[in-house]
Amino acid sequence: MIDFLFYSSHVSENFYPFGPNNGDTVNPAVDDGSSSVILLNETFQFFGSDHNQLYVNNNGFLTFDQPVSSSYPSMFRSGYDIIAPFWSNWNTTKSGVISYRQATSGSDLQQATSDINQYFPQLNFTATWVFIATWDNVAFYNMDTV
Repeated sequence: MIDFLFYSSHVSENFYPFGPNNGDTVNPAVDDGSSSVILLNETFQFFGSDHNQLYVNNNGFLTFDQPVSSSYPSMFRSGYDIIAPFWSNWNTTKSGVISYRQATSGSDLQQATSDINQYFPQLNFTATWVFIATWDNVAFYNMDTV
């Protein structure tokens, strides 16, 4: 079952609403920072492991066991579960906002259900939980903007 979505905001009409005005929690603007532990509303199974928490790391990846304060974490080689949709050396102290939310009801679930069924109509999918993380206009390490 697919219950985990990631979105960036470069073409906002193709993505879910995001940011504090949409109920998101915003990560601190800290170079190589991370969210606090996020307790998941539902258990997330990832390659056979069940996870009940995660961290949204400012450098474009999610971890389950601990936050990471490096743009080149040794965890990538250590066997930890990591999801890295936008992994790079981002720097939110220069620009951008990293935010996240999870939903178990409402328009996010309706949109997730519709999106998944559009691309995989044979699944007859119904979303029950969705986690949305957004890296919006975040600067690369030695640049002022994206």
